[in-house]
Formats: sequence, C-alpha cells, structure tokens
Amino acid sequence: MDIEKIIIGRVLRVNKGKGFAGDEKLKKRNPVKTGTVFSTLAGGTMTLMLDEKTRIFIGDDSEIMIKEFLISEPKSHKVTIELTKGSFLYKTLRKTQTDLTVSMQGITNMEKKFTSEGFNTSVAFINKPDENELRFVNAGESKLSYGDKILSSGDFGVINMGTNTQTYKKINNKFGDNLIGQALKNSSMTTTAAQPSTSNNSGSSDSGSSDSGGGDSGSSSGGGCG
Repeated sequence: MDIEKIIIGRVLRVNKGKGFAGDEKLKKRNPVKTGTVFSTLAGGTMTLMLDEKTRIFIGDDSEIMIKEFLISEPKSHKVTIELTKGSFLYKTLRKTQTDLTVSMQGITNMEKKFTSEGFNTSVAFINKPDENELRFVNAGESKLSYGDKILSSGDFGVINMGTNTQTYKKINNKFGDNLIGQALKNSSMTTTAAQPSTSNNSGSSDSGSSDSGGGDSGSSSGGGCG
C-alpha cells in the first residue's frame, strides 16, 4: 500500500551529492515527506528537521523511510520509521512527547518491532545486513523496548540476525554521541558524525558494563537492562 507523501519538515544538512530522496539528490532546505526513501552514499550523512526541532540524523550508506509522522497535539508526536540498512538517530527536545515505532525491512526472523515512548527521546539504530548484526541504544530519557526487554538510558542491545541471539549491556559514564558511538561501533549518525572520544573494540567492555545475557529476550530479569 502506498503511503501518502506529506511534507513534515526540511533537510537541515546533507553532504553534497551523497543524500537522496528516492532518486533525487537533496540539498539543504529541501522538503521532507512521509512515504519517501531517504538514503545516503558511503561517506555521506544527512540531518532532517521536523516539528518542534525533532531531528533525524542519518548515517553513511544508510536507507530509511518515515512511514508516519503525526502531531497528535502540540509537542506530541506519533512516528513510524523503517530502517532498511545503515543507521539513524532519532532525537527530540526535552519536553517533546514521542511514541516512536521502528521496524527493520528485509529481516524475516524478526517478528517484533522497537518502540520508544516518553520525553527527551534519543535512540539510535544500526542495521548491518552483511554482518548479520543489528545494534540499538538508548541515550535519552524515553523507554526503548524490544519485545519484553526495556532499555533505559545507557543500555544497548545487539541482535545476531542469523541466529536471533540477543545480548544486552549497559555503558556507564558515557553520554550523547560518545555513548552512541561506543554502543553502535559507528558514529556517522551522531549529532557531530565524529568518532567517540575513546576507542573500544568490543563496544561493551566499559568498566561499568553489565551483560544481561546472550540468549533470547527473556534472558534478563526486571524491567531494564542494567
């Protein structure tokens, strides 16, 4: 079913010649519409500005579609995004309430979708089909969920898409771009598109990290990953 193309924002920043809406090369201030595939080439990044200064940071070699962006009331959004490959960060202002659903295209053994509910949303995802790996992190104050797993700020997860093995861990004393870059092992979708301040090959051996298990989504107790 075709999704109605509604203007919901503008392109805030894009690397020249490396950001697209469908087949159209994008420039700053071009409209952002629902039902449109936004993509970047290798080495390219893009930032979309939506209502209430909500921003979507798209990493390099990535492809997403904003299927839905509804303003249910002032400072309250209902959003659905599909990630095909690569990465993105969804970031709101502190007083914006967001009900976000994120699905992954082309992953047949993933029946669940990600949801993020609450204020001050800052959640990021990276889908690496060639490596059969999906990573996600909560760097904000909303509640990020996948099935019965709930991730609070600092929590991240890794799903092996070949075996559907899930691992959940926590990074302490890292915030914002540094937290996201370390958890996802990639910083192209962060607000600065810069590498994290400290390298960490495993992305999870920070001194404050705790492993909630490498099994299925029921491998940890309680409502969070920490």
